[in-house]
Amino acid sequence: MSADGADARVDDLGRSIREVAEFITAEGDPWGVPPRLYALVPTAVLAETDPALLDHLDDAGLTPVEQEPLYDDADLHPAALGEILSGVSWPAPVSGCLLVREIVVLPPGADADPDSAARDPRRRSARQYVAALRDGGGLCLLQMRADADEDGGAPDSPVAAEEVELLRYEGLGDDLISALHATFDADAPDEDW
Repeated sequence: MSADGADARVDDLGRSIREVAEFITAEGDPWGVPPRLYALVPTAVLAETDPALLDHLDDAGLTPVEQEPLYDDADLHPAALGEILSGVSWPAPVSGCLLVREIVVLPPGADADPDSAARDPRRRSARQYVAALRDGGGLCLLQMRADADEDGGAPDSPVAAEEVELLRYEGLGDDLISALHATFDADAPDEDW
């Protein structure tokens, strides 16, 4: 794949992440929910499979398709995400996947011990969006949770989709991008996405 082709595919990941982030925000989804997994299916494949979808699909290269929840209670399994992902595989039409999970962000120099982090008044909640392509490439973006001081209201007050700010940090999510790439190495299921 040429550098331009690789850049275009990473752009598709960015558009898919933004679409999911705006959807989650517009739906008013609460914080404190389990991780979500999406198949990233070429929009052209979906249109061929069901032409009636043409009216609902945009011209994006990839369309996110939400999967069944990974587990019901995020508090029971936060450290087991890698193990859970190791059991995921994708059928051939799926070109990529996208994981959305909540994390705690600490300032530089803060104690990363989970108990200390939970008590640190400087901690911030964030949604981490991690996407990977079957043929390589990946992207991780972060959406910080608004707090009462930032938005003048309650921590969960609605944010307009056009106000969704996604941040990128070097090295953020590299381990999860690798874990998502590994889901394409597993034996693919016969069922649809």
